Amino acid sequence: HAAKEYEATDLYILEGRLPRIGRLKDYIPAHSEGSIEPSRGDIEQFILDTIYDDFALEGYLRIKHNKDGDGKNNKEVQNNLDYAFSIKGYGRYRVSATVSEEGWGLSIRKLPYYIPSIAEIDKKDFLRGIKQVLEGKETSGLIIHTGATGSGKSTLIASEIDAISKSISGNILTFENPIEYKYESPSKALIRQYEVGRHINSYTEGLRFALRNNPSVVVLGEVRSHEEIKEMIDMAMRGHLIFSTMHTSNALNTIRFLDSI
Repeated sequence: HAAKEYEATDLYILEGRLPRIGRLKDYIPAHSEGSIEPSRGDIEQFILDTIYDDFALEGYLRIKHNKDGDGKNNKEVQNNLDYAFSIKGYGRYRVSATVSEEGWGLSIRKLPYYIPSIAEIDKKDFLRGIKQVLEGKETSGLIIHTGATGSGKSTLIASEIDAISKSISGNILTFENPIEYKYESPSKALIRQYEVGRHINSYTEGLRFALRNNPSVVVLGEVRSHEEIKEMIDMAMRGHLIFSTMHTSNALNTIRFLDSI
């Protein structure tokens, strides 16, 4: 509730510390009525209350078993968990839950409850260069979104895909980790969303799988490894339309990075 009142983009919860809310990198303690310094039990109960997905719950139970066990499986299980959940009237949230020396920590990113339109996001018409793509008239190429965490890459892609889905009647495949936006508005296209770790093992596997499903558009979450990037470029060069994100500071550095591969 405090995050909504503050119009925060992020909420941070750390075991034994007062929660913090913030807009991008500006954080303040959540001094609202009822705020507490959560215990490990509080945070674990929060995870149980917000995980609606059997796969994510299984990941949580593996983490908990790893912490409480005899240590034999420590090298096989990573102490981190990514998932998303929704609260009616508040919004949709992406959660990164990790275990550190200080205990459980939750980094929660607020997402819009709905997918905003291109007109809402691009009021100065910066996207006029890809207008043909958004109207379904250009069906091949590689569009990479770059920028710092919280700059709106995922939201912009969701808006673009939502627009394209209303213009074409083809097959749109998304591969995400985790799934952040759900495409629920009516569309001409068939949209299928896959989550890494749940439906597929990796982005690379997803790209190879996509080639067998005659996609009109393929969406990848943030690509990092050279193998993922090579597979992505190869698929674009085959004549497919690919959308993805990279955690680089600007367009020039992105081109330099791609050129070095």
